[in-house]
Amino acid sequence: MGGEAYDVLCDKIAPKRPRECEYKEVIATLEEYFHPEPLEISENFRFKCRRQGDKDAHSAEESVDEYLVALRKIATTCNFGQYLSTALRNQLVFGLKRNDIRNRLLEKRNLTLEEARDIAVGMELSKKSSAEIENGGPSQDKYADVFDPKLGKISGVQAHLTLKENAQPIFLKARRVSFNLIDAVDQELDKLVAEDVLEEVPTSKWATPIVPVRKAEGKVRICRDYKQTVNQKLRVDQHPLQTVEELFASLAGGKWFSKIDLVQAYLQMEVAPEDREMLTLNTHRGLFRPKRLMYDASPYGVGAVLSHVYPDGTERPIQFASQTLNK
Repeated sequence: MGGEAYDVLCDKIAPKRPRECEYKEVIATLEEYFHPEPLEISENFRFKCRRQGDKDAHSAEESVDEYLVALRKIATTCNFGQYLSTALRNQLVFGLKRNDIRNRLLEKRNLTLEEARDIAVGMELSKKSSAEIENGGPSQDKYADVFDPKLGKISGVQAHLTLKENAQPIFLKARRVSFNLIDAVDQELDKLVAEDVLEEVPTSKWATPIVPVRKAEGKVRICRDYKQTVNQKLRVDQHPLQTVEELFASLAGGKWFSKIDLVQAYLQMEVAPEDREMLTLNTHRGLFRPKRLMYDASPYGVGAVLSHVYPDGTERPIQFASQTLNK
């Protein structure tokens, strides 16, 4: 027991001493002080005053279902008994934000709670759908560039790979691909060429073999074994990625959090033309030169970029290489 709780206990049971009390009496005394039973009349007043989207709501745009859930929570301490369903129905109708929904419910005879909820939710969704149609469609159409499924590209930034002094090119032969994977690998290579990620080249001083990794639905991911070639020849950017402790310290005091999982994060950064040759891939179909940053080409590149994406100079915490957290 902490010092504060002990002082409270002594004050509540005086002139008795804590050692003179049974365990059940100690628990009951502390429960009464720290978790007093709500006053029924006060909870009923709070129930009657609750309105959809008011200051006690999670949001001013509180939905009908969210409002009904809030009413049910308050009702647990109101002792409504068999009157619960009627009380919930009445307060749902009285507290609705939209007058047209309330008027519709007031016109219906023998209205039950379930009917009131279904009608209110239906009218709420109907207005939302109508607004989307009048405004030219949902937000996916309004912000088409944001929802474009095509591979994006970071503008104004190119990845530069710096070699160590006296570094010599390494050319490794292509590895054999299993017969049952050749078609899938060919499709993935064609897809990357079509997306302007790769380009075929006749010769190269550098070459790294690909490693196909089987994915779901018969697809493959084209991985590269750069640790045997360019990685050991590179000067690595020593960008200080945050530790877990630093991450949580940066998020202290935040109220709203979101997770952004970047799809094909590395491929969204263009490689400087003069540095592309050292990333060349050797496949069963010949040589392919990447135009975008390949995963495994540098273990720090994307992390460094993600922590400097804000023009005002603020740095947001990075949890993983492909994810950021916002406050």
